[in-house]
Amino acid sequence: MINKCMRKKGVVYLNRKAEGHEPVQRFIRSYKSFVSGDDHEFITVYKGFSKQEKAIEEQTFKGIEHRQVIVDDEMTDIDAYLIAAESFADIDYFCFLNTFSEIVCENWLLYLFSALRSESVGIAGASASYESLLNSNKLISKILLFAGGALRYDKKIHQQYRTLLEKHYPKWSRYSFVSQILDIFRKRAKSNYEYLGGYDSFFNEFWQAQTNTSGVYNFLDGYPPFPNPHIRSNGFAIRRHHLLPFFKRGRSMSKQESYLFESGPHSLTRSLINAQLRAVLVNSSGRIFDVADWPLSQSFRLNIDQRGLLIHDNQSRAFANLTAPEKDVNELISWGDSARKISDRVFTFGISFDAGMIT
Repeated sequence: MINKCMRKKGVVYLNRKAEGHEPVQRFIRSYKSFVSGDDHEFITVYKGFSKQEKAIEEQTFKGIEHRQVIVDDEMTDIDAYLIAAESFADIDYFCFLNTFSEIVCENWLLYLFSALRSESVGIAGASASYESLLNSNKLISKILLFAGGALRYDKKIHQQYRTLLEKHYPKWSRYSFVSQILDIFRKRAKSNYEYLGGYDSFFNEFWQAQTNTSGVYNFLDGYPPFPNPHIRSNGFAIRRHHLLPFFKRGRSMSKQESYLFESGPHSLTRSLINAQLRAVLVNSSGRIFDVADWPLSQSFRLNIDQRGLLIHDNQSRAFANLTAPEKDVNELISWGDSARKISDRVFTFGISFDAGMIT
């Protein structure tokens, strides 16, 4: 039992029923396997469990002394974090982990909380990104729109966007390849770079419709373009009083609002930076990186193997399973050319991922 006077640090794990047992068991194995390096309270957020179900689920955490919060599944992960922070006034420093988090490093908690010892640091993340949902969704929309008719077969494009194309247009490569061969015989073949140029104005009209008030991407209106530095919400440490201003009693966020909380124009990261506080990334060596140096961390979607990660999640594991050309695309979307020169071999359909404005 931790003495009450020492109850200043807490680890909040979000256990969402809808995700099943596997990710929770993976997290618990990792939590027990790696020394945290710092005394803390363990807090479980039971999301979407009835009282009876929670009583059974508690056995999963047998041997881990923990405090508890119960929230409805209709609430977002961010709502759950905020409720936990508001509920435990005796804790000054929180580390938040989502359902898919998996610890992969000794002293992981010590590294994160040590970064907060400096009063200049507002948030310390286990992973971060320069990604803008505005740019990445625009790229995906353009690819899928073109693959529905205008996009000719190109081996390079197929390799880089294989998972996306085969999910939405599994027959694209076969039919587009046949069309290309026929064009060669007709002596009128053009490269995709030439061929797609005439469709840009059409796409721009389409994208404007998608992002207007009634469009599916309406929440991207006013969204920060790339580069958009933000700490990812799968694992981060923060002082309680820096998080509480986001808590609104009796009101929960929409899924889109949770995206804005993480990486929108008034995100948690941007709010802290605007308050003259640093947003730092911490890697598995315990090194602390400021925004401009995040790509040097060898962490999320970096250097092929992400060896610098403190904590894995579903997205970092998905990246690990991609082919090399697909990793190039994901790294460019997340970091631009700030980590290594890859833009000259990734087809981005004219959408910019220039990280040159990061300082």
